[in-house]
Amino acid sequence: MPGVDFVKFLTLPLRTFGALSIASGLILFSPEKFIKLLYLEGVKANYGTYIGLIFVISVSMFAVFFVCKLLKWLKEKYNIYALKRNQYQFLKHLDQTHVEFIEMFLSDPTHTMSLPPQNGLVIEMIHHLVITPAGKTHFIDPLDPKIPYFLQPWVIARIKEHADLRMQYHTQPE
Repeated sequence: MPGVDFVKFLTLPLRTFGALSIASGLILFSPEKFIKLLYLEGVKANYGTYIGLIFVISVSMFAVFFVCKLLKWLKEKYNIYALKRNQYQFLKHLDQTHVEFIEMFLSDPTHTMSLPPQNGLVIEMIHHLVITPAGKTHFIDPLDPKIPYFLQPWVIARIKEHADLRMQYHTQPE
């Protein structure tokens, strides 16, 4: 394969590497009778070294791609597991004030409450992504400044998943 740029070869799409590995593997590992039927005996004899090199490189690239995909998938699964575990630990170790705060949200059917935005507990729960303002703009009464906040779905999900959290937050399983 004189004249082929090796760097350009390595940047071929993965589908092309798959096709090259199948084609070169067939040429290399097929019986001579089959090679003669395809009129490729001269190709195998003259370019066998290049075909072998193409086979090794394309199979290696294909294998590396699948190993990377598998590792990425496993890492994603582990990250989801670790996030749920940390969320559980966070909810499990909150003090009674925070538990009662979350219980107030859980007692509302829409899990929404109007609260003063400058309250320290509200600011802390926003920081920990437990609650979020319901909307971007709000009309605020200057005499009683409150805006609606809603309980994040992950909080509700972790409490529903774990019996000890349901007991701690005084909720019933659904």
